[in-house]
Amino acid sequence: MASKTIKKSNSQPSSVNTNPKTTSTAKPKSTGIQNWMVLGLITLVVFIIYFPALKFGFTGLDDKLYFMDNNAYFVQFSNFFKGFWESCVMDYYRPMLWGTFMIDAQFGAADPFWFHFNNLVYHI
Repeated sequence: MASKTIKKSNSQPSSVNTNPKTTSTAKPKSTGIQNWMVLGLITLVVFIIYFPALKFGFTGLDDKLYFMDNNAYFVQFSNFFKGFWESCVMDYYRPMLWGTFMIDAQFGAADPFWFHFNNLVYHI
């Protein structure tokens, strides 16, 4: 049997990179405050862009059918949970949509400002 001799080396371990061309500098991680500032800036820009919509009225498309013709249904908040078990308007089963309409109607009854404002807040 042949015995093996182990040579000790004075060089650095192989895990340490001594080549200056391949070493990378770590970029600082962004802080939570920076992330919130970016999010806040985007939210502000979106709000400014869509702010003119708050002055608009209801449209002639489906707003008459949904809001004006059924305002008495939406103003009564006791109908909130009823919307989860039955269709409210035109046999459409949209419980979350009807729920948001009822919340909007609680703020402003038939005032289109509140419907537009809450819609803007929901989407931001």
